[in-house]
Amino acid sequence: MNAFCMLLYASVYFLWLPIMALIKHYCLLDMLRICRRIAIRWRALIVSHLTARACDNSHGEAVQSKA
Repeated sequence: MNAFCMLLYASVYFLWLPIMALIKHYCLLDMLRICRRIAIRWRALIVSHLTARACDNSHGEAVQSKA
């Protein structure tokens, strides 16, 4: 009976181990994908903000130099 319980435990453990590894792998992939999307959005936001400030500054300097 004890050997049967150990065999059952080992089979459940060795069946769940790859399943949990796959779940963890896909969760990590999703987390990386989400983080990459957030980073791309932040970078686009920062770049657009900086280019808008640069355009405002160059436009302001052009207006001041004309006057």
